[in-house]
Amino acid sequence: MKPPPVPSLVIRLPGRGCVVAIALAGLAALLRAQTVAPVRPPAATEPVVELSPFEVRAEDDTGYQAANTTSGSRLATRLKDTAAAISPFTPEFLSDIAATNVNEMLNYATNAELNAGDAEGAGFGNPRDFNSAGGEPFRIRGIPGGVSTDYVENAAPQDLYNVERAEVASGANSILFGSGDAGGLVSLATKKAGVQRTRYQGQFQFGLWDYQRYTADLNQVIVPRVLALRLNGATVNAKGWRRYDFTDSNRYHAAVTYRPWARTTINASWEDGLQENSLGLKWNGSDQVTRWTAAGRVVTDGAANATAGTASLGANQRFTFFPQDGAVYNLRNKLRTTTAPQPADTLASPALFSYDVNWSGPETKLWRDFQNYQVSVEQKLTDTLVVQGIYFRNQTLSRARSFVYNGQTMDLLGDPNFTLPAQSGTGTLPNARAGQLYLESNQNGDSTDTDNEIKRVMAAYELKLGRWWGGHRLAGMWENARQQRNTESHREILVDQFNRPVANATPENAQNLVWRRTYLREGEFSTYALHGLYAPLAPFAYTGGLTLGPRQITTGELRSHKEVDALMLAAQSTWLAGRLATTLGYRRDSIEYLDTTSGRVLAGDPRIAAGEKLLNEVAALPGFNRNTVKAETLTAGGVLHLHPRLSLLYNQSTNHGAPRFDRRILPDGRIPGTPEGENHEYGVMIDLLGDDRFFARVNAFRTAQVGDAAVSPSGAVTNAMALGRQQTLAILQALLSAGRINQSFYDSQAFNWNAAIIDTVTSGYELELIANPTKRWTVRANYSRSSRDRENFFAEGRAYFAQRFPEWRNLAGTDATLRNTVETNIASIESEISDRSAAQEQGFGSIPHKATITSRYRFTEGRLAGAFAGGAVRYQSKVYAQQDTRAPSAGGTGREYWANESIYADAFLGWRFRLPWNPRLHATWQLNVRNLTNSYLVTTARWNSDFSGARRIYLREPRSWRMTGTVEF
Repeated sequence: MKPPPVPSLVIRLPGRGCVVAIALAGLAALLRAQTVAPVRPPAATEPVVELSPFEVRAEDDTGYQAANTTSGSRLATRLKDTAAAISPFTPEFLSDIAATNVNEMLNYATNAELNAGDAEGAGFGNPRDFNSAGGEPFRIRGIPGGVSTDYVENAAPQDLYNVERAEVASGANSILFGSGDAGGLVSLATKKAGVQRTRYQGQFQFGLWDYQRYTADLNQVIVPRVLALRLNGATVNAKGWRRYDFTDSNRYHAAVTYRPWARTTINASWEDGLQENSLGLKWNGSDQVTRWTAAGRVVTDGAANATAGTASLGANQRFTFFPQDGAVYNLRNKLRTTTAPQPADTLASPALFSYDVNWSGPETKLWRDFQNYQVSVEQKLTDTLVVQGIYFRNQTLSRARSFVYNGQTMDLLGDPNFTLPAQSGTGTLPNARAGQLYLESNQNGDSTDTDNEIKRVMAAYELKLGRWWGGHRLAGMWENARQQRNTESHREILVDQFNRPVANATPENAQNLVWRRTYLREGEFSTYALHGLYAPLAPFAYTGGLTLGPRQITTGELRSHKEVDALMLAAQSTWLAGRLATTLGYRRDSIEYLDTTSGRVLAGDPRIAAGEKLLNEVAALPGFNRNTVKAETLTAGGVLHLHPRLSLLYNQSTNHGAPRFDRRILPDGRIPGTPEGENHEYGVMIDLLGDDRFFARVNAFRTAQVGDAAVSPSGAVTNAMALGRQQTLAILQALLSAGRINQSFYDSQAFNWNAAIIDTVTSGYELELIANPTKRWTVRANYSRSSRDRENFFAEGRAYFAQRFPEWRNLAGTDATLRNTVETNIASIESEISDRSAAQEQGFGSIPHKATITSRYRFTEGRLAGAFAGGAVRYQSKVYAQQDTRAPSAGGTGREYWANESIYADAFLGWRFRLPWNPRLHATWQLNVRNLTNSYLVTTARWNSDFSGARRIYLREPRSWRMTGTVEF
């Protein structure tokens, strides 16, 4: 089967002036509103617009307290009747904390934290911050979570400007999303046009570090209760607190609601947007200059001298572009600085390399251009049967202009060379920058084009069987989801005038790469960043009659097509006069995945003659690999109302993760199965006064992601050498050479495996309290205590080698040399598995205790009428970093290391009033301050190899403020 190509986005996003124009038009309409007659309320005889069983209304919320949810069963259900752990965020709460995106919202969620890349193993790479995958990763219950928009996978960056409803569902839940992360799901529901009331809103936000945001929300009723149009727009220009950090976006959204008949509703929407943001890692560079500085910053053309803090760049070709000179120098056998034999992965002190600069510089950037389409038709066939058909499509084109870094950091280096080779390759010249500090890297471009198309049919049926047998709402869903994804990665190399790589026939070989160096003005930290990383490089003459110039080559290419057919059944029931509420759900997903294999461009390929490709350049081979997966998941839960003020709850649910088709595992090199998400929780709900004003949920939970091939030391390669494979090949080769096995036996065990399975399990307790003590005062608080473990690392490998070891020993027999080879490699396998287990089976990034409390008081009388004030406190206990697993002979202590705890205080103050020239116009001014005490900005997240310094840090935003102004009618 050949998947269709990804279509290009043909409608381009205009500049930010379009969004500003929408906002100004809306505000102009507001200022003219005194001449507009208000929409008359419906007469008693006129039909009222009925709410869809698949939707909830923000109008039903009070303060921070939501009444209903759709995240328990896909049907609108009272939260008090929902056993699953679901936390809706009301528009009022999001407004008070001035949240504009999912990450800002999750700072206040129960048992959630942003994912800094610190939990997936001993490494700490934060990969989504420097390539086109983008994303804002987070964890719920210590396990990765996901985001859906209208229950659809969407690669576009999220913003709350067009979001009507946001809910966080903790734990695996197959009803929401059959394939996804086990930690939980953030469900966003986009705004729809309202047919009952015309409303306009314009808003701006200004903040520290030149933060600017403008939004407009214009809902126009065209025919009352029949036809309405809603326009939303947002423009954001935001610099970060670190120099060269920024996020700019322009996006707009149009929605139409049409009710041609009383029982028919048609909704359609379209969104277009472009977001650009900086790339970079959230720590400074590693120290490679202290030893050299202590030795007097020796400048020489002599040999490397570890005592003086210098090392050789090696004998291979090493072409380096100096943007300040506009010249390229081949630095083979030249010197660089080093801290060896001290650990090379130690971050520099802030006095040497400040934290407040993003060293990737001003030229790295991620572009995400996206469009979303949606059409739904809902028909109420009878009073008890509703059918809904939906078509979604979203397209996202992501382009990253990034950098290459070594060892997940950037080295701060010094130049100890007295002379440089001439650009021509013949002779030398004085090094004008000898003794200076510098950064250097290579260009690293990549792209990800994603096209999602979803067709969904849902039906809801209501059955009433009387007081004791209760009411039952049944939901069924069929869905077909297709995803086309194309990814490419690129590097910059030097080629000659004949399009031949300069030094090696393999285009991406390190000897062909162009390094780009930036010299720093020492002490001026604004210069401590890569400048000229993407500056033009002019062709130049080189020895041997060559003319060399830059060229972008492909280093990776993947075309993939995924199709999922899903069936879902759910039942939301009440029994025993409403005392018992149950939720049951079943989902089946059939997944077909097609992907390409990467190969190389061979001689005679017409793309070489056309100048499109180089000989031996990486390219996707024709044809597709086909893989299929079937998964079934279940949800079952119940709430027993013992008393109007006390209820018991129990819930268990499962889901399955996305299959990892690029990985192979033991015992036979097969593709791993889909990881399974498991969730169990039980607890109580308390309505303290019986009137919903003080509502609390307390639950114990256990959430697990089981069978995930998450550990891939060699990467997704076809000839891996880790996880015992290198030693296995050595044993097999020795046995083959000795005549103990034949080639067929060799091939049967020499298959490729490149990944290991590991389980992640989190258990603990959660408390959430939402209260409206008075009409003026609202509170939201939560606390969680959890323990996360990574366990059962490489169990499939241990079982496999337990069978192979005696077999290999038996084949070696009494041959001493052969037996020594077998035993040496077996010992090496055992040592590798033991070391990797010790490194992997740790609860990296675990936060045992988390708590937040947010409160707001509104004044309604006297001189302060319309004013409101509130604040929040956010607490995280110490974060598990790592354990010293070194042997005692190497100085190991077995000690556990933890990052410091943190407590942040936020505050907000505002005033809502009517504009004096038109009392129908409401305005609001609001000031938000985050991290009032400017505390807990930096803490060590990982230590270096001998625990003498920081290898990674948590870098948090300093105190900041935002001023928000809103006008609405």
